[in-house]
Amino acid sequence: SGSIMENNDLLTKLARKRIAAELSQQELSEKANVPIGNIRNWEQRRTDINNAKVGHIARLARVINCHIEDLLD
Repeated sequence: SGSIMENNDLLTKLARKRIAAELSQQELSEKANVPIGNIRNWEQRRTDINNAKVGHIARLARVINCHIEDLLD
């Protein structure tokens, strides 16, 4: 399973939570109505999730079923 990836400190919290929720980037994008490019950029640390729109993070957290703070690095 993805247990190795979930415990990998190189992954962002968003990536770990998404993988634990068994969602692809595409699925999360569609369910949360957040552009997939944003998700990719946050997970690759190209853009800082701490500076993301609150609405985006709130929708991600709702889909993943976690708190907003759980996604912030």
